[in-house]
Amino acid sequence: SRREERWNSISHALAFLAALVAFPPLVWIACDRTDALGVLGVSIFGLSMLFMLGASTAYHASTQPERRRILQIVDHMSIYIVIAGSYTPICMTTLRGPWGWSLLAAVWLIALLGVLLKTRLTGRYDGLSTALYLVMGWLCLVAVVPIFERLRGQALFLLVFAGLTFSTGVFFYLKDHRRGFHLVWHFFVIGGCIGLYGAVLFEISSI
Repeated sequence: SRREERWNSISHALAFLAALVAFPPLVWIACDRTDALGVLGVSIFGLSMLFMLGASTAYHASTQPERRRILQIVDHMSIYIVIAGSYTPICMTTLRGPWGWSLLAAVWLIALLGVLLKTRLTGRYDGLSTALYLVMGWLCLVAVVPIFERLRGQALFLLVFAGLTFSTGVFFYLKDHRRGFHLVWHFFVIGGCIGLYGAVLFEISSI
């Protein structure tokens, strides 16, 4: 309904504004604590999250059918982008080296594949898309040993929190034909984003 879509739009619009305020200090900390690659990684992370929240806001706020269809494609693409973007600062700082570069290349290749698929398949094979989102999100398990060895405790806890929050929210995403479920999904997304932000903040602050 239009009322539900209004709330869906408002939820991510508020999150977008919060992210717009929160990311410049994070980049500033990266400038102080890391090198050029670290700053680049944090910047990509911030821009990817802003892109995702902005795309979602625009899609849910739109009422014109053709524009809404295009924005839906962009909205779904942005999920691949933000997942890959979330790997980027950790891979370009703490995990830098064979594990970091391999993991970074893998998630961005999957993201590129997902974006290309969404140009043709948005609205179809949603189960496949969701499975791909989850595979990307938990691909970090292949590097679980170096991650546990190198990440700080707070950052590791928040990364796990973010992963579990996003994954739990998928239940509501898959059943968003029910009243209010998509808004609940949005709250899980916001919670996951807060976890990711906190993880990156703790990690780069400790370098």
